Amino acid sequence: MSNQEDREKFQELIKQAKEANKDNNISDSEVRKEVYDNLENKSLTYFLKIFGKDDYDVDDDEMGLLDWLMNDLFKTENKNDEYQKRIDNMSK
Repeated sequence: MSNQEDREKFQELIKQAKEANKDNNISDSEVRKEVYDNLENKSLTYFLKIFGKDDYDVDDDEMGLLDWLMNDLFKTENKNDEYQKRIDNMSK
């Protein structure tokens, strides 16, 4: 996947996290850091939680993001810190 596509997915994850945290009054930078940290830790549980928070269901768009997380991003090789480089690039 290209850097541009990764960035678009990252923005979608941020959008989902903002929506899930709208009642918590946290800043955009805090949401961005939270998403980045959970990508860094490969925390699928966090993303499942935010996707289901609005309606207790994972819709098609959210399922597409989960598929991307599980079958593309999280499977990135760890040699030469490829995974870290990829999440760093998408968060720029």
